[in-house]
Amino acid sequence: LLTEKQAAMRELVYQLFKTVQLEERTDKIFSEGDVIFHQAKSQVKTESTEFVSYMRRLQEQAKANALTDREKAALAIIEEAGVSDTFQYHPDVIAYRQLHIDLNETRNAIGALESFISEREEVQGSLPYAWPLGGGQGHFTSMYGRRYNTTGAGAEFHTGVDLGIGRGSPIIATADGIVESAGYHGGLGKRVRLQHRFGFETIYAHMQSIKVTAGQRVKKGQLIGKVGSTGRTTYPHLHYEIHTQNGESSKTINPITYLRAL
Repeated sequence: LLTEKQAAMRELVYQLFKTVQLEERTDKIFSEGDVIFHQAKSQVKTESTEFVSYMRRLQEQAKANALTDREKAALAIIEEAGVSDTFQYHPDVIAYRQLHIDLNETRNAIGALESFISEREEVQGSLPYAWPLGGGQGHFTSMYGRRYNTTGAGAEFHTGVDLGIGRGSPIIATADGIVESAGYHGGLGKRVRLQHRFGFETIYAHMQSIKVTAGQRVKKGQLIGKVGSTGRTTYPHLHYEIHTQNGESSKTINPITYLRAL
């Protein structure tokens, strides 16, 4: 029954690895059954040799009357069992060793899988693949790129996207990160700038109120402010930007690439 449960557990872990596309790592972690058998046999052979050596040492010490009470009891049991220099463990012991080795490999596999899942969750949490307005609300009112100046004459390059929604609506962080700055910033009004792993930065502007402070750590989905119309704007909305860091320079990228991936 124990062997059946172990086999079922091993198969489950193997399928989990396949699900997260780690077949190669799975193959390296799991050995074939015959390999496990030879490992178990080798382990038992080593133990048999060590046991015979122990038995001989006890017999030599017995001749010199140099045994402790515990060693005398052990020697009595060995002699009563009729153990010889050709001592071999029962086949059930080999089977037990097989199970023990297999169980250790499965335990290691589970640990590797948990570590991978944890790492992947950490990476996913650090990437700005999330909608910046609570509840997935809001609609695009201006896209990334060149456009007519909405508050004056001529054209301008719009470095983010604008999402229209009612004043006071919640704004959330699109990735885990640290608040680089939080406060009034010229035409962007009340603005929050977050730093993320892998060189990403996100900016949230024209906010009615800010709910975080500089240096604070935030998690993806955490409330960081409320929608407003502060700064150079004509209506309540969220101006949202994504930047990538390249050395000491930073450049904007089109947020739609990440928003469409949701």
